[in-house]
Amino acid sequence: MRERIRRLEELPDPALAITGFFAEVLYRTLNDPLNRGCLLVNSALETNAEDADLRQAVSEELETIRSFFESRLRAFSLQRAVATGIDAKQGAHHLLSVLLGIRVLARINPDPACVTDAIGIALTSLGLPPLARCDTQ
Repeated sequence: MRERIRRLEELPDPALAITGFFAEVLYRTLNDPLNRGCLLVNSALETNAEDADLRQAVSEELETIRSFFESRLRAFSLQRAVATGIDAKQGAHHLLSVLLGIRVLARINPDPACVTDAIGIALTSLGLPPLARCDTQ
C-alpha cells in the first residue's frame, strides 16, 4: 500500500493520483478469484480491545491512506481552483469510507456494478476524473 501511495504521489496531476488509486483497487477487487478482500481491512475487522498493537498498526495504515487522499485533494483544489463545497479533510474521510466499504463487499460478493458505481460516485462528487472504462475490466 505504501509503495502504491509513493508511486501515485509522484504523478503531476493529484486528481489522477486518486483516480489511479481507485482504479488499482477496482482491478484487484474484480480480479481476485478467491475474493480474499484486503489484508488491512480484514485485520481491521478482526481487531478487538485486547489487541492494542494490532489496533494501532491498523489505525496507522488507515491514516496513511486518509492522509494521501487529503493531500491529493488539497493539491487538486489548489491546482484547479475547484470549489466542490467539500473540504479536503471531509473528502478524504469520504474516500476512505468508500474504500473500506468496497473492500468489505469484495469479501462477500464483488459485484462489478456495485463496486464501480460506488467508486464512480465518490470520484465525481469531488470533481475528480472518472475511472476509465478499461480500468474496470
